[in-house]
Amino acid sequence: SPEDQLAEITEWFEAVAERYPQIDYLEVVNESLTGHNPPDGLNGRANYKEALGGNGETGFDWVINAFQMARDIFPEGTQLMINDYGIISSTNSTAQYLNIIRRLQAEDLIDIIGVQGHAFTTTAPTVTMKRCLDSLATTGLSIQVTELDIDGSTDQIQLNDYKRIFPALYEHPGVMGITLWGWRPGLWRETAYLIENNGTERPALEWLRTYLDTVDVSVSIKEPGEKRMEFYLANNYPNPFNPSTTIEYSIPKNGFISLKVYNLLGQAVRTIYEGNQKAGGHIVKFNGSGLASGVYLYQLKTDAFVETKKFILLK
Repeated sequence: SPEDQLAEITEWFEAVAERYPQIDYLEVVNESLTGHNPPDGLNGRANYKEALGGNGETGFDWVINAFQMARDIFPEGTQLMINDYGIISSTNSTAQYLNIIRRLQAEDLIDIIGVQGHAFTTTAPTVTMKRCLDSLATTGLSIQVTELDIDGSTDQIQLNDYKRIFPALYEHPGVMGITLWGWRPGLWRETAYLIENNGTERPALEWLRTYLDTVDVSVSIKEPGEKRMEFYLANNYPNPFNPSTTIEYSIPKNGFISLKVYNLLGQAVRTIYEGNQKAGGHIVKFNGSGLASGVYLYQLKTDAFVETKKFILLK
């Protein structure tokens, strides 16, 4: 039953926390986006999503509850992390990922963002990967590139791709580290290995050693317990919408804010929120019932910040 499963999950968390009391990073949930690998029992996947609360009101209550359990059970210094694939190659996936991350952040349940760096992701242009990393970095959370494997059907192809991909990720100010995946032969990505069976290093690894010895980077890393926040207005989700959509934003200090909806003539048609608000991340639902279908603007305004974004009400 879901109750029995929840008891087993709790017992598992407690056992890990007891065995590794000084654990630095804990990946709480992996591949939770719709269509990835949520534990919903479909297509041979694990089946404990409902035990953690299922979709619920947010669409991913099970993720929030898993992080809450981890926050309650693991020591205070343990930094909690989410991880998923296909993020840095798609601005749409990044937006969906941010929707989950900002809800976790609003409850102080997440410390690290993980983005898998598998070869099918890093085929994206570096400008796309940087843009996605920029979006994730607006949370103020540090980013770890996990599971980086770069295919190389030939040494030269792999070397060229390492030179293109690795600096774009490593030198991004929001990235705190990169974990190599499948660096020896015989693992999942068959040509991504960096060391031959006889111990000889492929040219990409030789280049990587030299690069890491000489590169000078400035990395912005959130220290444990430090809460960094900035003015930020996220893309609403979903968009287009009917009749409701979610808007997330953050403010770095307490103060007066205004969040309004305007038509394309610049006329205010709805006030979502206006008043004093505490610093931090915030999530609001906007209901467009009573408005005609069309393109609208929503604007976050404070005494030090103004940002406007566009959304579409499609009835």
